Amino acid sequence: MAKSTEAVTPRAGLWAGRDDLGPALFQYAVTAAVAGLVLLPIGMLVYGSFRDAPPGAPGEFTLENYQRLFSRDVADALVNTLVISVAVSIACIVFGLLLAFLVFRTDLPGRTAIAVLVAASFYFPSFLSAEAWALLAAPKSGMINVLVREWWPSFGGMNIYSLGGIIWVMTLSYVPYVFLFLAAPLQSLDPAFEEASLMSGAAMRRTIRAITFPLVTYAILAGALITFVQAAGLFGVPAILGLQARIWVLATQIYSQITFYPPNFSGAAALSMLLLVLAMAGVFAQRRITGRMQFTSVTGRGYRPRLIELGRWRWLAFAACLAYLALGVILPLLALLYASLVPFYDGRLDFSRLTLANYRDVLFVYPVTWRAFKNSLLLSAGGATIGVLLAAMVSYVVVKGRTAGRGTLDFLAMSPAAFPGLVIAVGLLWAYITTPLYATVWLLIVSYVTHYLPHAVRATSSNLVQIDDSLEESARIAGASWRRGFTDVVLPLIRPALLSAWLLLFVAFFRELSSAVLLYTHGNEVVSVALWDLHQNGNLGYLSALAIVTLGVIYAVFFVAYRLFPLAVGD
Repeated sequence: MAKSTEAVTPRAGLWAGRDDLGPALFQYAVTAAVAGLVLLPIGMLVYGSFRDAPPGAPGEFTLENYQRLFSRDVADALVNTLVISVAVSIACIVFGLLLAFLVFRTDLPGRTAIAVLVAASFYFPSFLSAEAWALLAAPKSGMINVLVREWWPSFGGMNIYSLGGIIWVMTLSYVPYVFLFLAAPLQSLDPAFEEASLMSGAAMRRTIRAITFPLVTYAILAGALITFVQAAGLFGVPAILGLQARIWVLATQIYSQITFYPPNFSGAAALSMLLLVLAMAGVFAQRRITGRMQFTSVTGRGYRPRLIELGRWRWLAFAACLAYLALGVILPLLALLYASLVPFYDGRLDFSRLTLANYRDVLFVYPVTWRAFKNSLLLSAGGATIGVLLAAMVSYVVVKGRTAGRGTLDFLAMSPAAFPGLVIAVGLLWAYITTPLYATVWLLIVSYVTHYLPHAVRATSSNLVQIDDSLEESARIAGASWRRGFTDVVLPLIRPALLSAWLLLFVAFFRELSSAVLLYTHGNEVVSVALWDLHQNGNLGYLSALAIVTLGVIYAVFFVAYRLFPLAVGD
């Protein structure tokens, strides 16, 4: 997902003029802010991994934390992490590519509606998907198992608390990610190659296999690698489905080091370094592959590739798309809804027991709910605003600037793509746990903005490169300073990209669990933490009711934004 923006070279003289010192100071200030966000937690993580005492306590430097990485427990967690990440990457590429191809390159019925629904499913939090599938496929109380056993008593049942269950849920959660990643390459293919193949007598099936898919090979590989990185650092799904079966991954090992008594901050830092190296290797390979995409026939020009006629397969393909939506969104949503409406969930479908008691209790009795929503809304709205403004400034310097050091800023801003949220959280614990900032939502904002900054930079920079430099030059000729050019010319022109990035960050912050679960303190709980606490307490009714309310808020924001700013949300 992360991609360097430095390749764009602006025309000479864009920042030249009587106030040359201003742009330089602006760039230095932006670079300093980004460096503080990115380098401090990683630097403290490295420092903490060599200490034999918790943050703020006297201690010595040691290699013992790294020696523990060779233990059997860590080796098993590493193997599980690799198996899950590789399997999820392969499965997501297969299903995500098929889904994107059907929607963007064929005459699939309802293709626009399916594209919107798949994009909307991107906002379904993966840890809520895990909770839903636990309701559906738990060995004893899973709704599917209970229903099947009524007709087939000897049915052994599905077990979602397994390695396969984790891979299944993560695949369903990340297919929309790959779908959106491949959308642009598939839509911007030069149709001349396919048309030449068809004119030479090749069948459509052979053309797709020999021409279309090879043309997006780099995009496919890049999508697989970024999915690998995301899966390797994910906490929620392995924690919900894996801990009960004692299936450990690196993310849950890190969590246990800090939350189990006595906490081992140094051990968590060393494990975080291992996870960071794994993620950075994936991001490095992804960026190398993405950099080579410029040599393919995928371009930014406005091609309209010929839609492939599916013929008699149209409705079968349509059914396949609906099957994904049913498994990835509709079925989990219905499971959460039903569990929220019964006093005790045991997997049986009994509509005579329906009640709103769980909603009443979770909204008006459970003391954390309103505090968590207030904190989440404040954090998401404020943090998204800060993140988008910072991303706009970074993109402006990197894309439009001419001063030295743009490459450094670009590297710093995009590097958090390799940092799992849990890793950033451990680094911030080492940096701030002994300071007043630790007990505030500001530390969560710092973590969120750092983690998702590359996504906001990519969204804004891709729009910024389309703005001709002559517009700013005209403003300068008219006597406007570079500041006026930035605020009065550039920002209004990239408004759709800013709104799109803001929506992306708002939803990402609202559903973030990996870093919040380590950084929150009493009084600063957010919605994802409240859901996690209910999971740990085993209160399925409250959890399901709060999950439905949370999803309602997320999709309400999405719908309102789409109605007000359809182009921005569409981007």
